[in-house]
Amino acid sequence: MTVKHSDFGSLARYVNQKGQYSKAGKRLKVGSLKLRTGEFGLSVWGISDLKIDEIKNIGESLLTEGRRSHGYGEFSQTDFLDEKLNIDFTSGKPRHADVVDWPEDEEERTEIANILSLKSKLVLF
Repeated sequence: MTVKHSDFGSLARYVNQKGQYSKAGKRLKVGSLKLRTGEFGLSVWGISDLKIDEIKNIGESLLTEGRRSHGYGEFSQTDFLDEKLNIDFTSGKPRHADVVDWPEDEEERTEIANILSLKSKLVLF
């Protein structure tokens, strides 16, 4: 079931490698937004009402010990909905959602990832 929640207006896509973002362009790179074969959805986290240290704590909690989150790309829900994607908040994890309903065609997925890359706002920790 796909649920669209307005409570999580701002969504974060965490990045933990330098190759996943462009510091100069202040955005996420396309590869960090592409749905890989076999994946159900693109993992994002609701951050609208959080302070930066709380946002960072979520990112850090996703990694194994010794690794650190570099930051995140911030999106509005509309950024995904405009591309005919949906947001599924039913994973059972607090604040977590999957961006779902990606097209089957690889070229279409890449095109959407390009658009989302341009819409992303990079925030580094």
